[in-house]
Amino acid sequence: KTDFSECLDLSRDYKGPKATRVDTKGSSSSQEYGGEIWKILPVPGLYVIRGALDMKQQVYWAMTSVSEFSRCEHTNLTNLHGAQPDHWKKAVEEHDVGKGTGFHGLRWASLGYHYDWTKRLYYKNEKSDFPDELAKLASTLAAKVGYQVKSEAAIVNFYPFDASMGGHVDDAELTLSYPIVSVSLGCSA
Repeated sequence: KTDFSECLDLSRDYKGPKATRVDTKGSSSSQEYGGEIWKILPVPGLYVIRGALDMKQQVYWAMTSVSEFSRCEHTNLTNLHGAQPDHWKKAVEEHDVGKGTGFHGLRWASLGYHYDWTKRLYYKNEKSDFPDELAKLASTLAAKVGYQVKSEAAIVNFYPFDASMGGHVDDAELTLSYPIVSVSLGCSA
């Protein structure tokens, strides 16, 4: 049996030594995105914004991810096999995103600075355009917890139903003095 005693469940009225809810009354941050803000106490600078995106915003960003970001120039598929067809369009036309499709093989897309997964590095000379609207989302969410950010790189991860993200460390950024903004969409953890 899995022991979840060390996990934080912020979906309930958590009261304990590991997290505290941040009071946002009188905050001047954008009301475009909502959510409860939780400061995770054992990790300086770590915040969780539960419900930052309403359902309409979640659907918008999920559709943008699969229909636009999946077609960017630097993905795991282009990295291995060169230029790719529009796998999402083909999957929609064929009503199939299953294991036999190219879309099922998509795992990540890099926006802005491209990430080298083998060397765990970003290169200044390998860069594509960074979507303005995504930069605005990241800036707005960072501002909700008191940070300023200029987005220059994003990794959009795509997971089929039978996959999950494993433990990892985000330490390849050129500077660690700016926040990482992470947005999760889809099935609950």
